[in-house]
Amino acid sequence: MSFTFPITVNLQILSRYHLQPITQEVEGDLNNLDTSNYTEVISFSNIRSQEHLIHLKQSLSNVLSQYRLESHLDHLLYLNHCLWDMDLPTFIYQEDLKKHAYDTVSNLLELTIIKEECKPRDLIIKISSRTKGYSSTLNMPLAIKGAWKSLYESVVKSARSFGNNQLLSVAIADKEITKELLIDLKKQFKVRKASFFMKALGSFTFLLRDYLDGETPLKTPTSAKLSNEQARFIFDLLEQFGYLSNDQITSNKENYLRTLMKNAFSSM
Repeated sequence: MSFTFPITVNLQILSRYHLQPITQEVEGDLNNLDTSNYTEVISFSNIRSQEHLIHLKQSLSNVLSQYRLESHLDHLLYLNHCLWDMDLPTFIYQEDLKKHAYDTVSNLLELTIIKEECKPRDLIIKISSRTKGYSSTLNMPLAIKGAWKSLYESVVKSARSFGNNQLLSVAIADKEITKELLIDLKKQFKVRKASFFMKALGSFTFLLRDYLDGETPLKTPTSAKLSNEQARFIFDLLEQFGYLSNDQITSNKENYLRTLMKNAFSSM
């Protein structure tokens, strides 16, 4: 399911970056449109709910406000849809589904190993609060057996109801849940981002850099391909779109974006 919302853009500005309207077929030179005040309806296939959409818009607004670029929100949303030509958002959505399946199978595998190799009297359950400093240890075999059974059934139910991935649903529903089955499934669901993903993201970074240079105060110094402030902004923007995560990189944002652009350029 995808959620849509309208944006208003200036096509005369966007045409400088070789962009055309997303949904309307246009012949000739766009003379049939009000190019300075063009309304487009865009959608995100990886938006899970209306609340998610509202959160995304607010998060993007916060990032733009930090860099004093609030008036560019609709244009940047429009630029993001350039990636649809490479089917990148759909690819990311599919990888998210695979990750969910991978996490579910991993949890089920851990519980299956416990079921096969351990007895309730050999186990303890540690309980702690995420927000308070409280913790406790449960070591009553009968209570542990009941808690473990409930947890196991909960994960199995999650796996069986995960209709977004037919392979997982069929495998869990039609076969006995064994350690060997889960190990095999875990390998199949391991997320490996294809090289085209990073190349496409690098190309998109070039496009965003050109837009920032041409339309905003965030300019590239003469001696550089990307300013530090541009790199931080683009990274923060891509993170809100769900393409990158600061938790998953080992360098700083600036160096990461420059490497991304370098790799994209070398593949052209």
